[in-house]
Amino acid sequence: MGTNEDGKELAAMALNRAYCCNYGEGVAACALRCCDSVFVGASVALEMGPLQPGSLSPVTVALVSMAANGKNPEEIEQVDWVPGPVAQEMAVVATLGNLRTP
Repeated sequence: MGTNEDGKELAAMALNRAYCCNYGEGVAACALRCCDSVFVGASVALEMGPLQPGSLSPVTVALVSMAANGKNPEEIEQVDWVPGPVAQEMAVVATLGNLRTP
């Protein structure tokens, strides 16, 4: 079944299509690969912000899709992640926050 890059490409497509009602950008996306299927999910930003309670994670969206198609989480063989600009920015800020000055 496809390569790791195929999963990342599908996840990136999901991220680009994610609904963000605050006109922001998607936070992240993932692709859950089973033996015969791939299920993707992307962050769903709500007006209160993409990381506030009430937001849906990419994994939640992909797991709901899996369940709707009769699959079980035990069937997951691989997970591919794609960070969006917001997640990349947060990672940079977190990294900078961990830097120590002499």
